[in-house]
Amino acid sequence: MTKITVEKEVVLSRLLEIVEKLMQSDPFLQERIDKTKLSQILAQALDKVSLEELIYLSEKELIKIVNKIMVRQAVSGTLNELDREQKEIFEVIVEGK
Repeated sequence: MTKITVEKEVVLSRLLEIVEKLMQSDPFLQERIDKTKLSQILAQALDKVSLEELIYLSEKELIKIVNKIMVRQAVSGTLNELDREQKEIFEVIVEGK
């Protein structure tokens, strides 16, 4: 294994541990997140960032990053689940801001 591959595996392992902790503590995430898909998203994201920087981030910082990704994943597609009336209400609210 190359150094980059080892570093990626280390970081991905840390991220997946955080995913598990966050999912255990949040029923909403448990219901809405596909762990396999999320693992793939995280692995692909690691190809686009500096692994060296991520390795040295604190647990707290990694939790913030992973939580944002998970919430985004959990709510993506939510608008597609709304009926026509709910979408109209949502649009009115968003336009008002």
